Amino acid sequence: MTARDLHAHIVQRAQQDLDQALQPELDGIAVTRLLLRGDPAREIVETARGKNVDLIVKSTLGEGPFFRFLLGSVTAKVLHESHCPVWTGAHLEDVPAREFSIRHVL
Repeated sequence: MTARDLHAHIVQRAQQDLDQALQPELDGIAVTRLLLRGDPAREIVETARGKNVDLIVKSTLGEGPFFRFLLGSVTAKVLHESHCPVWTGAHLEDVPAREFSIRHVL
């Protein structure tokens, strides 16, 4: 297997994983899934601008009690560079879906 073949296989597998991610949870919702190459923050911001996005939803990662209050560098860059609102949510994966609901948004 050549390096080019390995890269193609990795990209193909990543696209398959992306296409299947959150299938049941997003059933019935129009979703566009993109696999892009480059700096993550720049790609998110440029794609949002190019597609006239009204809202970016971006999870944050944090390990341990101290880091849970910090934003990741990609999220921080997206917040700084974005032309539209960015909704961040930390550690939502820890909350069972049936217990998570949005009641009021300001």
